[in-house]
Amino acid sequence: AVVTIPKSVQYSQERQAVAVPRGNRMATLVSVARSDFGGEVTIGADALPPGVAMTAENMAANLDTVPVVFEAAPTAVVGGKLTALTARHADPAQKIQSRFSMNADLIIGNPGQSVYWKVDADRTAVAVTDEAPFKITIVEPKAPLVQSGSMNLKITAERKPGFTAPITITPLFNPPGVGSATSVVIPEKQNEVLMPMNAAGNAQVRKWKTAVLGTATVGNGHNGGAYTCTAIA
Repeated sequence: AVVTIPKSVQYSQERQAVAVPRGNRMATLVSVARSDFGGEVTIGADALPPGVAMTAENMAANLDTVPVVFEAAPTAVVGGKLTALTARHADPAQKIQSRFSMNADLIIGNPGQSVYWKVDADRTAVAVTDEAPFKITIVEPKAPLVQSGSMNLKITAERKPGFTAPITITPLFNPPGVGSATSVVIPEKQNEVLMPMNAAGNAQVRKWKTAVLGTATVGNGHNGGAYTCTAIA
């Protein structure tokens, strides 16, 4: 099995490493390419920074990608480790080997956005960063999303005093047959937003877990965006 983090931006290393704010969470998608075996897969990591925990549902037999959430304790020390994400069969009796693979496209050019220089790595960085000024949560719906139906998923934000900027919410993982808004925004000084979701008539029936990302401009904007995510819900 080959484990990778799908690229969120083509020809970029954005979000290929995982930066987790202290006392908060960050998430990524993780893909597993199975070779000569089937069934559910459990995602792991061979080394994480002290105070960081990882949460992921087993990858269903019909999926090759799942959301993985990393959470840093409030007391976690700022710093990081290089780690290989791993995959093993959910059935302990089935022995499989996995390797982590990540490529960095360093020089891109013509013709046709050709890659002239790249580096292949067998680990990625997981780091603890300074606190983010907000934390977001999925309010788990009490009623299910039905086939051929729609619903609004509520996302709430807890802001630190003085932080009033808009927070952009983007879905990380949609279950098979489920669609959602590309993004929604918690307005300036507000604390919640509804994200529309819909299900196809043949959407797979089962309980699914997911997470959403939140990003906002911090400080004077020169520091870029601060990313966080919800817990898996």
